[in-house]
Amino acid sequence: MSVIVDTSVWSLALKRRASAKTTAKQGEIVQELVKLIDKSSALIVAPVRQELLSGLSFKDQFQKLKEILRAFPEVIVVGDEYENAAELSNLASAKGIQSTPVDSLIWAIAIRTKFSIFSLDSDFQRLSKIAPIKLWKA
Repeated sequence: MSVIVDTSVWSLALKRRASAKTTAKQGEIVQELVKLIDKSSALIVAPVRQELLSGLSFKDQFQKLKEILRAFPEVIVVGDEYENAAELSNLASAKGIQSTPVDSLIWAIAIRTKFSIFSLDSDFQRLSKIAPIKLWKA
């Protein structure tokens, strides 16, 4: 079982410290990610890595997170996957559903690989009605 982990899940798990506002559901999501990591099932795609690394103010934070993320297998974008992602985005848009470029790429990769997507982004729920993808549940 291989699962593409979206930025939203990684971001939640990588928060520096749990606050009093951390919900039980958020804790479940982080625990599910830990289980996937323990089973070597958590995968990353390059644009998600870029999103996670962007905006870090301190070079040492950047270097540390870069090393952490390098430990995870990366799903390689192949052939015309960016074009497939654009086509899926256009299809979604025609049906009134918006999709970011990164989400569309993850969507295209998931269709090709038949891997599940673990995300907190409700857009994937809507996108799954247009073209089949499996969504991972915590």
